[in-house]
Amino acid sequence: RKTLRQHPLNTTSPLASGPWQLSRWDKNERIAFEPNPSWVGTKPSLRKVIFKVIPSYDTRLLELQNGSIDMMESLQVADADRLVREHPEVKLVRRGWRAMDYIGWNTVDPEAYKAAATLKEKPDLAALPPHPLFGDPAVRRALSMAIDVDKLIADVLTSSATGEAYARRAVSTITPALCGMHNDSIKPISRDVEGAKQALAALGWTDTNGDGVADRNGVPFRFVMVTSAGSTRRTQVAAIVKSELQEIGVDVQFEALEGSALYDRLRRKDFDAAYTGWSAGLWVEPANAWAKDSEFNFYSYQNPKATALLEAGAKEGDAAKARQIWNDFQQVVYDDQPYTFLYWMDEIVAINGRFENTSIDLISPYHHLEAWSVPPAKVKYKQ
Repeated sequence: RKTLRQHPLNTTSPLASGPWQLSRWDKNERIAFEPNPSWVGTKPSLRKVIFKVIPSYDTRLLELQNGSIDMMESLQVADADRLVREHPEVKLVRRGWRAMDYIGWNTVDPEAYKAAATLKEKPDLAALPPHPLFGDPAVRRALSMAIDVDKLIADVLTSSATGEAYARRAVSTITPALCGMHNDSIKPISRDVEGAKQALAALGWTDTNGDGVADRNGVPFRFVMVTSAGSTRRTQVAAIVKSELQEIGVDVQFEALEGSALYDRLRRKDFDAAYTGWSAGLWVEPANAWAKDSEFNFYSYQNPKATALLEAGAKEGDAAKARQIWNDFQQVVYDDQPYTFLYWMDEIVAINGRFENTSIDLISPYHHLEAWSVPPAKVKYKQ
């Protein structure tokens, strides 16, 4: 396991067992695939598929508009509205509830974790002191009360042309696409600025020196939240969240990091809070994000009741009983608010209209890619 990330099968010479095989890999630039001659199923219609690595959203959008790329995922709603007006050659497809944004609160002291990690690869979370700001669920709930998720959806993820929302509020890491397994009965926390202030004051967080920032025992409620660079949506949301938290005396600064740097910080738990997201699997496996010993439990969440439900759900073979267990689990986690759950996005994918037989859907933006084709009269890249 320790060598998997650097193993040649994962870095330079991956094997192919499906319709496609790797033909070229320029690190951090592009990956090219060609039909796999050993594949015995449906042969791909396209001769080559190239994925270009373009970290900047604005650059990706520009290349889509000038025809340098044919497809782009995670299109912003405002840009989708404009493409409809200005680029009729581009088709827009909605994928469904597969991607979620959230704000995660580190529940243990990051300095204590760092010290413990030098002695043991996986420190005992229960033995570590809580985070001085976010260790108390009541504090995390107050922070969630300050953030107006409905406003975020209205301002950032709703079409100005049609009024159609491309998001819905999130209450768990289980996608609403999993009917029955997603707990639809959880009532999302409503925005309540005065209630949030009162909750923080009851916990000792008040502005004692009049500088606009709540403090307790001489410590201001001030922290840095890490997030991903290059996302227009997250830049817009971060500005709104910063303003809303200021209203309850909480001072947050955002630090935008490239993907690998961000997740390195998350894995090492070297942060206070993070605004990021998940792409959900189409099966129920919440242990990835919430089990105490999971690599992806970045926020060191721990609750014996949640752990018991995780274990029970993993063992339960009866679908109806498992559904109840997972519904109970989602309620326990939501009550603890290790995340301020924001929204599930109905992702917009843009693709040039010359492509036929596409099946962009909840399963994948490239579902059944081997069946995609371009009519001879519309072929752009000649042999």
